[in-house]
Amino acid sequence: MVPLWTAQLLTGTKSFERNRVIGSRWLNEQGLHAARVGLAHRIAAMRRRHLAGLVTDKDRAGFERDGFVIRPDFLPAGEFAELLRQVKAYRGPLREIGEGDTILRKIALDPKTLAALPALRRVLQARNGAA
Repeated sequence: MVPLWTAQLLTGTKSFERNRVIGSRWLNEQGLHAARVGLAHRIAAMRRRHLAGLVTDKDRAGFERDGFVIRPDFLPAGEFAELLRQVKAYRGPLREIGEGDTILRKIALDPKTLAALPALRRVLQARNGAA
């Protein structure tokens, strides 16, 4: 597994438990983790600079300040209420990741899922100019 674990150093793999190279106490004491974190920050900054012209100054400032962008009233109230109702009622496959006291739930937006969430499908189609 060492060749695979070593190759994963160049990917987004982060598990100290599932990858003994990434989780190596000695390598991390020598600076492996700090180097990977620093590289990830530089790559993210480079991507943000490259994409900066695609967003407004206000959105860019909000993201730099908060780490996310808020779009109040992105949808009319009725459409938002229906989207929220459908998402809360949705029962289907999802991937749940727990880290500390944070739980992240991811749902693949494949055709079957979007058929069960028509309000979401409409939002995504409208955003892509397909509405």
